[in-house]
Amino acid sequence: MARPRNNELFARVTHAAFRQFHERGYVKATYASIAKEAGCTTTIVQDYYGKKDRLARAFFDELIEVIRHESHMWAEEGNGPGVEVGSFAERFRDGCLYYAYLQGHCRQYLLETTQDVSISNAVLLDMARWAFTDSQRADVMDDPRSVERIISSLGGFHALLHHQLTHGESFDVQRHFTDLALTWLDILGYTRDEILAIVRDGYLGAGEYQEICGRIARHYR
Repeated sequence: MARPRNNELFARVTHAAFRQFHERGYVKATYASIAKEAGCTTTIVQDYYGKKDRLARAFFDELIEVIRHESHMWAEEGNGPGVEVGSFAERFRDGCLYYAYLQGHCRQYLLETTQDVSISNAVLLDMARWAFTDSQRADVMDDPRSVERIISSLGGFHALLHHQLTHGESFDVQRHFTDLALTWLDILGYTRDEILAIVRDGYLGAGEYQEICGRIARHYR
C-alpha cells in the first residue's frame, strides 16, 4: 500500500532525485543516494516512487514546465520574440530547449536514459502527448497510424542522439528537431512552407539557448 503523501517530504525527495540526475546521472542516482540527500529513509523514496523510471518521467514533466516558464519570462523581458502559448512554434522552441538543456547540464543522465529502451519509450510518448495535447490536437494520439509515425520519428531522433552522445559528439538539437516537426506537422496537414514558418518562429540562436538553459539550471541548485 502506498505511503500517504507528506507534500513537503515528497517535494524534498523529488528535488533530491532531480539534483542526483544532474550530478550523478540516472544509474548512480540510487534510492539510497536520493534518500541520503533528502534526509529520509530509502523505504520512503521507494514508497513515493516504486519504480525508478517513474522518477525519469516525473523529471520530464517538471523540466518541461520549468522550461516553459523560463522561456516565456525570457521573451517577456524583451530578450527575444514571443510565441503564442500552446502553438506549435512554442512546442518546437521548448522541445529543443529540453534536449539542449539535458545535453549541456545532464549529459550522463541523457546518455543513460536514451540507452534504456523502457525509459526512452515512456519519455517519447510523454513528449508526443505534451506536444499535441497542449496544442489542442490530442485527437492525433487516438489515431494508431499517426501514433506509429510519431513514435517512429522520435525513436530515430533518440537513436541518433544516443549515438552522438556515445561518441562524444555535439548533437545539433534544433536541426534534428526540425525533422520531427516536418513529420508531426505533416500528420496534421500543414504544408512544408507552413511548417518551415513554424520552425522559424520558434528558432533560437546559440547564445539564446545558453542564456535560457542557465536560467533553467538555477532551479536545480
